[in-house]
Order: sequence, then C-alpha cells, then structure tokens
Amino acid sequence: MNAHLTRFGRTAACATVLMLAPSVGHATMLAPGALVVPGILADAVAAGDVQASAVDLPFSTMFYSGTLTAAVVKNAGGTLDFYYQISNNGSSIHSLARNTDSLFALLAPPTVFTTDVFYRTDNAGLPAIFEAGDAGATPSAADRGLDGQVVGFDFLPGAAAINPGETSMILVIRTNATAFTDGFSSVLNALPASVVTFGPAAAPVPEPASLLLLSSAFTAAGYMARHRAKKRKRPSA
Repeated sequence: MNAHLTRFGRTAACATVLMLAPSVGHATMLAPGALVVPGILADAVAAGDVQASAVDLPFSTMFYSGTLTAAVVKNAGGTLDFYYQISNNGSSIHSLARNTDSLFALLAPPTVFTTDVFYRTDNAGLPAIFEAGDAGATPSAADRGLDGQVVGFDFLPGAAAINPGETSMILVIRTNATAFTDGFSSVLNALPASVVTFGPAAAPVPEPASLLLLSSAFTAAGYMARHRAKKRKRPSA
C-alpha cells in the first residue's frame, strides 16, 4: 500500500511540475533534494569527445526486459556529461516509469558534483551508439536525492512512459566532474533492474614523481625570484 502511495505522490508531483514549468531549451540545474523538469538541448549540437561507452547493456525482470546504453562525454571545458538511453523490448509486459543513475556525490573525499539535466530528441551530432528516441518516451521530471547521490528521471504513465517496443529520449546529466568511474543505472516499474554504467569520480591525485617535478619547479622559480631581487638591491660600483 505504501509503495503505491509513494508512486502516486511522485507521479502527481511530476504532473504538477510539468504543468507549471515554462518551456525550456537548455539544461536545467538539479540540486540535491530538488525536483525539476529537464530542459531540451538543441538538436545537432556536437556532444564532445567520448571517453567511454557501454552499448546495449541487457536488463530484465519478470515484467519487462530491454537494454541500456551509456557514455561519458568530455566537453570543451574539460568537464563531463553522462549520457543514458533506455530501450524497452516489445515483449515486455510493463512500460518503464523511471530511470536512476548513481554516484553523483562521494563520501571520500566529500564531494557533491553539480548536475544539470536535460534530454535530446535526436542523435544528430552524437555518437552513433545513440538513436533518435520515440516521441512518447520523454522524461516528465527529474529529481535528486537529499544526499546528492542519485539522479532520477521520471516518465509519466501512459503516453510519456517507455512503453514496450519504445526507446527513450537521450537523457543527459551535465556535471563539473573531470574524472569518472563505474556507476549504476536502474530502470523500474514494479520491480527494479540495474546495470553497471558510469558515474563521476574525484579528480586523480598527482603521482609522487609529478609532485616532485612540481616542487622542483616552484623551488627553481623561488630561487630565480630571490636572485633577481638581490641583483636589483646590489649597489652600483
């Protein structure tokens, strides 16, 4: 009973946000604990450089089965976007109502990555692993847990759900992360199914050899600065 009430409450909240939100054409900031309507990113905009991808990862439960494709894309500024797309097999009994993606906050070192959420309606300018999604399978809302760890996309029941035989729009989470690691993505309707995808990671710490070179560079710079200062102070003969 409680599970059904929770699902009804989330659906009602999503519907309310959808009705009140203005039409948008850009990414939408999603802070921990927030619920927003994802923006639509302009089609035919180049995605950036693909750092890693996982294609057609299979998932299944007794009610549905399908595949999930994910990729990590580096933007011109060096930060990372995380792309996800879900296909529901035509043989599934249920539509898919929700997707969640993890690791957008870390415990050690404590980090809460920024997340902007949006979706794309076609695959122009994107890696060939993605396809144009079905018009009905559009995210109605996106939310983030209070701890910032999990980002979720909701699909309203009916026409907006990922129905059997349909592929979702291309879901994108834009972050300020510069490194990535393994993460988890899930789909659900009645029962969850999860696959290993990608998530943000803390920036790597420089290796000891790199730190030694950096330290030597600072030492040399300090020496040169002191040498120039002494030369300027030396009295003329």
